[in-house]
Amino acid sequence: MGVTVKLYGRIREHLGRDRLTVDREVRTVGELVDELNALSGGKLSDFFFDPGTREIRPSFVMLVNGHSIRLMKGLDTELHGDSDVVIDNIDIMETVGGG
Repeated sequence: MGVTVKLYGRIREHLGRDRLTVDREVRTVGELVDELNALSGGKLSDFFFDPGTREIRPSFVMLVNGHSIRLMKGLDTELHGDSDVVIDNIDIMETVGGG
């Protein structure tokens, strides 16, 4: 079954869908981000990461099964894909503000 990814905001606009399943084996959140970046033609990293780094911008929230990757291992957070019991659901959103 792969890893299910729910997309919001600019990421949804860039990839042209609000949900996708990555069937290719991805073992970490970092590998998943690389796969999504490839799907976007390399444009995702331009606004997802702080310039010149692999640090996720503070405005982005990424949840794995409802838990923030910032409270786990960041981009090294392990994914379980289509193992017998665990199916990972990833939510990626950007916080916005205004008045």
